[in-house]
Amino acid sequence: MGPWGYVALAYGIVWGAIVVYWFSLKRRYRDAENELNRLRSLEAAPGHEQN
Repeated sequence: MGPWGYVALAYGIVWGAIVVYWFSLKRRYRDAENELNRLRSLEAAPGHEQN
């Protein structure tokens, strides 16, 4: 493998890590949004008292 092959490999590894991180953030954002919606629906439920 020539020097440009190593450069391409390095770029591929970096972009692969970025894509994996992006999917991880997307999943964490979706989980947080679901939790927030669940808490909002519990708050709006009848019988919920506010102090």
